[in-house]
Amino acid sequence: MKFFIKVEFVNGLRLITGCTTSREYAATQWGLGTYSAVYADNAHSVKAESIRAGLTDPMTATATNGGAA
Repeated sequence: MKFFIKVEFVNGLRLITGCTTSREYAATQWGLGTYSAVYADNAHSVKAESIRAGLTDPMTATATNGGAA
C-alpha cells in the first residue's frame, strides 16, 4: 500500500508529521514537493519503512531528551 508522509525537522531529527493514503490530500494540504511516498503493508509499518528508505531518523535516547548527555 502506498502512503504519503510529510517529514519535518523536529529537535534536529527528521520526523513524520503527517501521513495519508491520498495523494490529492498530500498535494493540497501540504503542497507539491513537500511529501514523500512510502510503500508499507499497513499504517503501523510506515515509520519503519521510512527509516529503512532513509527519509526519517530513528528515535534514540539521545534525541528524545533534547541531545543532553
